[in-house]
Amino acid sequence: MEDQDTQIPLSKKKSLAKKLFFFVFAVLFFAVAGVAAYSSYELYKIKSQNYQQQAIEKQAKDIIGAVGKLIELPSDTPKIATVTDAEALKKNQPFFDNSQNGDKILIFQKEVILYRPSADKIINVGPVINSPPQTATQPPSPAESVNPIDVKNEPEKK
Repeated sequence: MEDQDTQIPLSKKKSLAKKLFFFVFAVLFFAVAGVAAYSSYELYKIKSQNYQQQAIEKQAKDIIGAVGKLIELPSDTPKIATVTDAEALKKNQPFFDNSQNGDKILIFQKEVILYRPSADKIINVGPVINSPPQTATQPPSPAESVNPIDVKNEPEKK
């Protein structure tokens, strides 16, 4: 008789199974929806212009801080560029003879620093010479021929 008392009728078992299935389904649905909403929000933040500007500023501060530990920096704020085609730079400007793709260029008002983040090492330091654009009738002066980097031709970072 005890076996009959402890058994649950088949209709109640099906009802209980349905409820359990819907509960598990609802929990999984809301978990997936929550993850999707959070991911969408994070993607929105990353794509926002303000976030990108903050990331660029943080990267610039990190680079300036790392270089500042290796050499005394001028007081002005540098423009920062990344070497993306070292071979082309080596052909055009001797300053970049030891450069590699990924090196950072810190361009101060009167000084240029070539820094390699992967080795945490300064590769080269040189002066900046602002030269007027050359015309066909005006030959370059000797000082301009050793110009390590022509700031006028360098694209400005935004």
